[in-house]
Amino acid sequence: MPPRMPDSTLRMPDSTPRMPDSTLHVHPDPEALGRAAAGQIVQWLHEAPADRPLSLVLAGGSTPAPCYRHLATTFRDAVPWHRLYLFWGDERVVPPDDPASNFRMALHTLIQHVPIPPEHVHRMPTDGAPPTVAARAYEATLRAFFDAQSDDRFDVTLLGMGADGHTASLFPNDPILQEREAWVCPVEAPSYMTPTRRLTLTVPRLNRSRHVLFLVAGEAKRAPLRRILTEPPPTPCPPAASRPPTRWPGS
Repeated sequence: MPPRMPDSTLRMPDSTPRMPDSTLHVHPDPEALGRAAAGQIVQWLHEAPADRPLSLVLAGGSTPAPCYRHLATTFRDAVPWHRLYLFWGDERVVPPDDPASNFRMALHTLIQHVPIPPEHVHRMPTDGAPPTVAARAYEATLRAFFDAQSDDRFDVTLLGMGADGHTASLFPNDPILQEREAWVCPVEAPSYMTPTRRLTLTVPRLNRSRHVLFLVAGEAKRAPLRRILTEPPPTPCPPAASRPPTRWPGS
């Protein structure tokens, strides 16, 4: 069984109303957040049936880095790496060795430190083909993976949230939020987010997850997170409120 997190690492603010089906955990700093998130991911992976592959969708940005480091160290021996397949919720259209690449961050903090088979690592192909072609190629990769399974849900999806309420590369008021058929789409981020050209999983595809874990850190995200958790969703609602997430760990 995976190591369990001691209860003292979690502080639940009892006065905070909850979004339905959501659990909010508050941690003192990003390192504690990362360790708790890694422990939760491992627990969920161990709860899955033992006779099939496991799937984990990784998030980008800097907030998940401590989580990835703890998966590669603290919980390294508790993860069934030979069964685990990695996917990404979004990616910047840059080469995989670019400092802005979500894949590069995960490579340096997680992938190169664990015994996961290379063929189980499915990064978004952002280093050559036009974004529309790359999106179709990644959707084909996902469909091929799930065609071999009896269920098309990811086991665990890890997401972050921006100060504007965006998650993955799903930004407020973007028409892509209404997409219901495609699994992967190219998207142009707002000018204040660079690089602006990106690929993202769509809302319906992200919703096809057994467990969703949002990692939110930083003072700038406190107010939007509170609005999402406590207020009726506006129209249009921020992307991070597009489904009731399973857990919202924050620091």
